[in-house]
Amino acid sequence: MTRFSLSIKVTLTALLGVFLLGWGTARAQVTVSLPTVTAQVGTTPDLPIMVSDLTGLDVQSYEFIVAYDPTFIRISGVDVSGTLSDVAGAKPPQVNLTTPGQIRVSYASPTVLTGAGTLLKLKASFDSRGTSPLTFNSFMFNEGTPAVVTTNGSAVVP
Repeated sequence: MTRFSLSIKVTLTALLGVFLLGWGTARAQVTVSLPTVTAQVGTTPDLPIMVSDLTGLDVQSYEFIVAYDPTFIRISGVDVSGTLSDVAGAKPPQVNLTTPGQIRVSYASPTVLTGAGTLLKLKASFDSRGTSPLTFNSFMFNEGTPAVVTTNGSAVVP
């Protein structure tokens, strides 16, 4: 075997490895879900945002916007206690509630998040009877990787 053909084989093998590694990362996709909940007027349940398994996906940050009907529900912030975002050394999520009917959250962790389950909880109160959709206007991990599939929810106050 000539030095030239050996060089081509090594190059092609390296390119194939890079392609396969990139393909696996590009195909990684996380499901992020808002709950469907029924609660009574005057109650203050937490609304969990659930995620599929983040293990091995190098997730260290996320940001999202959730829209809701402020006529029936009030969201006052977030809670990370007991969630995947409850990481030692992490700063609390940044929360923006300046637009009525919308919560904007951003979070960064010093370490990667692992596992599946509750990413964080929205702190809510139900002020009157009605139904409010809970809708992701946007959701992104890191700077767009891994990809995300969102499932919206709703809050019903009978």
